[in-house]
Amino acid sequence: MASNSHAVIRPHFRLICTPAQQTQGEWLASLVETVQPNAGATVRVGWSVLRLQSFDGKLVLCEPDFDGNPFTDFRPSVSTTLEVLAAEKSLLDRAGCAPVTWRYDEKVVVRRGAFGESRIVAQRQPPKDGDSGWYVASADERVGTPRPEELEALWAYQLLQVRPELLAAFALPAGWIAVWDGPTLVALTDENDVAH
Repeated sequence: MASNSHAVIRPHFRLICTPAQQTQGEWLASLVETVQPNAGATVRVGWSVLRLQSFDGKLVLCEPDFDGNPFTDFRPSVSTTLEVLAAEKSLLDRAGCAPVTWRYDEKVVVRRGAFGESRIVAQRQPPKDGDSGWYVASADERVGTPRPEELEALWAYQLLQVRPELLAAFALPAGWIAVWDGPTLVALTDENDVAH
């Protein structure tokens, strides 16, 4: 095992995370112990769906392969899942609100060219089946409804490659707006336009 990984070992399975995630890893292992820990078992944890799989003769808790095909492939680590959960918790604590569920395999609507800008705004509408409810645009976007050709849809997990800091806000309720300047969150308002 590499020095940048830590194993949390339980009688029937293990999970791999970073050393800094050890406390989160212990929490997650305790949560997984409440289900039947056998090969192929899945557990939904916030934005992610984890699966127990056999690796080198041992049962390992795996997360979707967010760098490959997370719809079919899993990797023997839970580090990315825990990283996003920690960022969400920090932001939810700041906002003082309960989380609203979303998944890595839900759609996000993005104004074309937004990721080329430093200042990004994200606003959540009520989520629908398969749609996170999030709309992402340049913070300097002109007023008005964009034309369909100005929009594109991404899977939420794809933000890990282009703007991973945005995922911290994805558990916020409908009506919330978050603004980033580069990786830094610079404004956060709720559905009543109250700053947090």
